[in-house]
Formats: sequence, structure tokens, C-alpha cells
Amino acid sequence: MLTTASIIGREFDFRLLIILSGGVSEDQLLQAVDEALSVHLIEDVRGQMDRYQFSHALIQETLSEELSTSRRVRLHARIAEALEALYGDDGETHAAELAHHFAEAQTSTGITKLVRYSLLAGEQALAAYAWDEALAHFERGLVARNITLSGTEAPTDDEAAALLFGLARARVATVEGYLLGEAFATLSRAFEYYAEVGNVAQAVAAAEFPIATPGYLIPGLAELMARALTLVPAESHEAGRLLSRYGGILGAAESDYEGAQQALERAIAISRREGDIPLEVQTLAYAADVSGIHGHWQESVDNGMRAIDLATGEETPWAQLYSRWWTTVSLLHIGELEAARPHALVLCEVAEKRSTHRTHASNGFAPITYVSWLEGNWKAGREYSDRGLELSPLNPLLLWARALLEHETGESAQGEVYLERLLEVMCRAGPIQLIASAMTSITIPTMARIA
Repeated sequence: MLTTASIIGREFDFRLLIILSGGVSEDQLLQAVDEALSVHLIEDVRGQMDRYQFSHALIQETLSEELSTSRRVRLHARIAEALEALYGDDGETHAAELAHHFAEAQTSTGITKLVRYSLLAGEQALAAYAWDEALAHFERGLVARNITLSGTEAPTDDEAAALLFGLARARVATVEGYLLGEAFATLSRAFEYYAEVGNVAQAVAAAEFPIATPGYLIPGLAELMARALTLVPAESHEAGRLLSRYGGILGAAESDYEGAQQALERAIAISRREGDIPLEVQTLAYAADVSGIHGHWQESVDNGMRAIDLATGEETPWAQLYSRWWTTVSLLHIGELEAARPHALVLCEVAEKRSTHRTHASNGFAPITYVSWLEGNWKAGREYSDRGLELSPLNPLLLWARALLEHETGESAQGEVYLERLLEVMCRAGPIQLIASAMTSITIPTMARIA
């Protein structure tokens, strides 16, 4: 009984044991459970009827390892099929558990259900902001389908495209900024399939997904957005969603300020016509970004404040974060230090939300680091930058400020450490190379002046 339970997992359900036990009666099984409880091999799961767990993971592992590979595979197959029968119509909500057992039983049961449940489990993990779990589920499904995790080949069916789109979204949330180009390459494969088969809704979803902040130069991204716009009616709601992001990319990454303004103005007009406040807030956040990138500080503040005033809380974490980000930074540029501080503190709260991706969260600690630095609060500046760098150790928006902060306080050796990390980012090919180069060009001469 316990050997079978060890294959089920750390926790197991008595009802499942009954299904798996064959000719053993319920009374015999209850007696075996009572004996295991009495010697503390297992224990009740608090608050749940007929559910138990091994007292220590080592007990489960030891029992599981006593089985031959063939026996273990067969047990996983029986468990997977029994769980499907036990859960019935509710099986999809237990996708991660089912995916695990079908993966362990792959040589016996094949890949069809493994892939199906891996895809479901990946989407559920994304919805719960369990980014690393989602990544593992999508990768497992793709490997089972013998689809490369990197490359350029387009998928051949809806399932493969969904796995790739899921993988791209999970990668965005888990990788360092310089690797976001790889996530875009994966997303592009899914987009190509959706565009080819005429699945416009999914093509738009892939194109508008915020793979990176607008200032990250990702080759091919602007072209993909332009192509997506040809798939939808010019003044449709879908066009407004695409134009919002396209305008941000044109203005920040492609340095086309006029083109960006036209796209953003159209997106705002569509969002107002549709009564889509989150879209208008997002577009204003992009507008604040574009204005700030081009040095129009007051315009950036105005756009950011409009976004903040309109916000209802239903906006994406990106829109919540970057409307405040550019408001704070642009206020600092026009010398409004006291006005910038409250927005910088709100940014920290947004950065700490589970729904905020790692790179965005790290960026969220940059403005409060700048504010603390300018106030001469060196301790706070170090603490905030540490929090951001813990999330993304190669974030150039934090590395340059930390390098200068250390030099200003006489800790030149420590400042050199952060400068070396900044130079490392600058030398890596990737979407943030340009930003890192800009930060380096500011940092080195300023350090020399301080010295």
C-alpha cells in the first residue's frame, strides 16, 4: 500500500488507493493506513477527509526507489488513468498532477495526454503567476512533441503553437533582460502560425504581448507589429490594442517620435470610443515612455499623470508600473525631487506584486534608488538597489546608479565592481545592450570627474 502511495506523491488520497488496490478490501486498506499512522510513517492532512501525507519526503523517496523502472512506469500509468476517472469532468483543474504522472508513464501511455495536460498546467501556472512552474510545463510538452525550444521553424498545429506562445510568456517572466530576444523568437514562431492559418485573435494576442519594455531594441519586433496591424480593420478595437504597443516601440526602440505620436493618438481615440479605460491607461504609459526617451520631460509627466488619474486597478502590471516610472524619472529631470518621491514609493509596491515580471520588478526599484541617491540617503539607495539587483543582477538601470553612488561615498573599489557588471551587460548582444551602452557612457566620465 505505501509503495503505491509513494508513487502517487508526497500526499495521497484514500479513494485513489482503493481504486489502485485491486482485490484488497477497504477494511484491509484502512488497517494498513492505521498501522502506518501509528508508527508515524504517514500523517493526516489537516482539514481534509481521507487524505494523508508521508511524514518525511525521505520515506516517500526510499519506498519509490525500491521499485524497478518498469514497475514504476506501470504504476504511474495506472495512477494517471485512475485520477482521470476519479476527477471526471473536473480533471482539467488537476492538470499539473495528471501531467506529472503521464510524463512518468510516457513510455507506456504515449504523449497525447501528457502534452494536453502540460499545456493546461502551463496556462494555469501563468494565471497564478507561478512563472517557473509554467516554464517547466511548456518545455515538457514541447520536448514530448519533439519541437525544439529554440529555432525558427513555425509550429504545424494549434497545440504546438499554444505551447510555444506559453513558453514565450513564461520566458519573459523568468529571464534576464538581455535574453528577451530569445523569448521574442519563440513568440514569433507562434505568431507566424496564427497569421498563416487565419487565427487573427491569437495572432493579435501574440503581437500585443509585452515581451519587453518599449526601449528594448528587439530586431523584428516593430515589423511583426506592423504585420499584425494588416490583419485587423484599421479602426477596430484590436487595432487600438496593437497601435498602443506599436507606438511605444516606434518611439522608444525605433526613435520615430512622429510615427509614435500618430499611432498613440489613434490608440487613445479607439480606447475612448470603446470605453476601454485600461487600454487608454496603457497607451498613456507608452506615451510617457516615448516622451521621456526623447527628453520631453514635462510631456512625459503629463502623460504619466493622466494615466495615474485614470487608472482603475484593472490595468496590466506593466501599465501600472511604467506610468509611475516615467512620471518619477521625468520629475527628477525637471528638478521636482519632492514630487517624485511618492510615485517612486508606489513603484516599490507594484514591483513587489506577484503579478509583476522579474525584469519589470527590478526596474521598479530604480527610481527610488535615484531619489534616495539624490537626497544623499546612501543607505536607502544601497538597500533599494540591492532589492532590484537581487531580482535582476545585470540590470543596467540599477548598476550605473550603484557604481556612481559607491564612488560618491568614497567606496571606489566597490564602485568598480558594479561598473564591471555594467560593462558585462554592454558587451552582451541582446535587447538591453543599447541601454547598457548609454548608461556606461554616463557612468565612466562621471566616475572620472568624482575621482
